[in-house]
Amino acid sequence: MARVSQGEMLSKIAADPLMPSLRTIYRWKAGHPEFAEDMRLAREALAERFSDLGWKMALEATPETAFLTQVRLKQLRWTAAVLGPRTHARLKAYAPPEPPDVTTILFRHFKIEKHSETGRHRVVAYTPDPDTMRPVRTSEGEWTTPVDPAAKMDAVMAASRERLETWADDD
Repeated sequence: MARVSQGEMLSKIAADPLMPSLRTIYRWKAGHPEFAEDMRLAREALAERFSDLGWKMALEATPETAFLTQVRLKQLRWTAAVLGPRTHARLKAYAPPEPPDVTTILFRHFKIEKHSETGRHRVVAYTPDPDTMRPVRTSEGEWTTPVDPAAKMDAVMAASRERLETWADDD
């Protein structure tokens, strides 16, 4: 890692007979996360060295060497960005994401209200206010006399019996 962080090319290191081949190095990077992390840190250190070298070159530039210095600095910037993208790459400006379209669904609730004096009933509707989401009374039905379910069933059954008797009498 020391050779990488000092600027020696990986292909040159792999060509050394005492070092593993380039293929082995890439296989180690793929198979060993800690080795890949060490390589990443060594490359970031190299990017830092290139950044320092670029600053030194910029300070030593003269009008006669300005074009050559510019070319070298562009190459150093690009190489530093490739080697250390987290620290040396250019950040691209992005517009903030558009807020998603919000669809508010308001459920209407109904309640049976009983008049305390007459005992009559009516249906009252409530819808939430879209801004506060607190229920707001939106409509009221007319007051009606409450129906006793047992008495209503008796009346329906009596009417059914009468119809059956009239049909039987018609035969």
